[in-house]
Amino acid sequence: QSPADNGDNGDGAPANWSHALIVDWGASSLTLSALSNPGGTGTLQLVRTTRDSSCSGRALSSLLVNHCASQFERRNRLPSGEVLASKRAKGRLERACEDALRTLGAAQGGSRAGCSVVVDGLYEGLDLNVPVSRPRFDALCGPFYRKAKAMIQAEAARLAEEQE
Repeated sequence: QSPADNGDNGDGAPANWSHALIVDWGASSLTLSALSNPGGTGTLQLVRTTRDSSCSGRALSSLLVNHCASQFERRNRLPSGEVLASKRAKGRLERACEDALRTLGAAQGGSRAGCSVVVDGLYEGLDLNVPVSRPRFDALCGPFYRKAKAMIQAEAARLAEEQE
């Protein structure tokens, strides 16, 4: 029996789908685009777009920056917020955290791999070295993941209601 006999077009998706939800978690926002395929013709129509700028790649980067700064301050017995008050230190830390995010993003799903955020002479000659494992990063980002999941589930439910 061929995949076409099962209503499958060979890529695991049903051949006669009527709606799709595109998720784009970009630097500036989480965007959900609901599409329809009226009559199964393959002509896509944009139904609606939902955007949440509080759930963005920049927010995840900022979260890691704050985590690393607080770890650095705790280890070096510095007052809270002192590192981020220095524009130079904050800029260097942001660049190092962006590199770490790329490394964490390239790790295989479910991997326990991680990386270290390292900045020589970050603040007053003190070096920063904060190890960040993928599970630790996922725990830090838990609220963002839950918010994204809720948005996706709500939009999928809306599409299902419209389909009926």
